[in-house]
Amino acid sequence: MTTEKAICISMLGRVAGGVQGALAATALLSASVAFAAVDRVRLAEGWRTTTEERGGRQFTFDNMEACLDGRRQPQQHAFTAPDFDDSAWKPVRVPHDRGLDRGFACDRLTQDGATDPQRVGWYRRALDVPASAKGRRVFFECDGAMSFSMVWINGHFVGGWPYGYSPWRVELTPHVDFGGTNVLAVRTAHVPESARFYVGGGLQRNCWLAICDDDHLVPGSVAIRTKLDGRNAEVSVSYEMSRSGRKSRRFE
Repeated sequence: MTTEKAICISMLGRVAGGVQGALAATALLSASVAFAAVDRVRLAEGWRTTTEERGGRQFTFDNMEACLDGRRQPQQHAFTAPDFDDSAWKPVRVPHDRGLDRGFACDRLTQDGATDPQRVGWYRRALDVPASAKGRRVFFECDGAMSFSMVWINGHFVGGWPYGYSPWRVELTPHVDFGGTNVLAVRTAHVPESARFYVGGGLQRNCWLAICDDDHLVPGSVAIRTKLDGRNAEVSVSYEMSRSGRKSRRFE
């Protein structure tokens, strides 16, 4: 069991307390078999970014929405090619909010927090996937990016996520060079005046490389329900596996 899972189980027991908390922790521990098949590496270093834009009309909002919901494939783009020279791009550490790169100015939109998130942010980084991972599935996971995120691996578009307030992931497996160096490219687009508050721009939450068994836990699918009746407690845990489907267990 990883440290991350042990901490989650410990916190759950403390929050729930008593018999109910102990049962809830036991239930989560039983589900940790599913977690054990997932290796996650945080992608904090090694990124480069630019606000330069190329691509013309293929990145209108209508076209981006069509690409992200699978109705259209984006055209080939120079920034996504593995051999593109990004040495002139700015090195950054993720999480990165490009709205803070140029400081504050009182003449800017209050909705943007008097910052300048700029409309577009491209990110690239090398991605090493071990040869030992061949036969497993590889995902890029992002805890939040603002917004209309589009992802390429080795020049191949693999999907993305339009919203900036929720985590998401895309599968890289079909285009990964196992045992070699891969190139990940991510494009984000800021929507001016899209909120009454500051929303930021870019890869502004943690990003991860996740390597999973073919049948693995679907992120966000775990649900734990507790019921307390005097000194008796009942805990039900359910979760979804990517191949074998929904599973559940009950503890009393």
